[in-house]
Amino acid sequence: MIIGHLGRRAIGLFPSWTSSTGSTPLPAGLPQVRRRGTGDIGLAEWGLNKTFRLMLEAAGRDLSRQSFLRALTSGKPFASNVYPTVAYDGSIHFGANSMHVLEADCSTRKWKTLTTFAQGF
Repeated sequence: MIIGHLGRRAIGLFPSWTSSTGSTPLPAGLPQVRRRGTGDIGLAEWGLNKTFRLMLEAAGRDLSRQSFLRALTSGKPFASNVYPTVAYDGSIHFGANSMHVLEADCSTRKWKTLTTFAQGF
């Protein structure tokens, strides 16, 4: 998903993976998902579900609304290695502090990842 752009460059929620042998390393556990031919949609779903699973695990075995909220606002980082790492506390409500920088390659009509997990802009 592209959320902002300037000319041929854009910032996005996840890098562009055109193949499992590309220059952007795939997160652990993802190659079997990519072999099924799900493309970037499969990547997005996998990353979102991994983040949510980590949040549920942090809430503990006796899951309740209170334990889930306590885990989320603890400041603990949740990293899917697809989406930027998120961490929330009483004052941080956005969560992420990094993005992926992509560039449009007009000759191949594909996005190329310039930087993953870029910060400070």
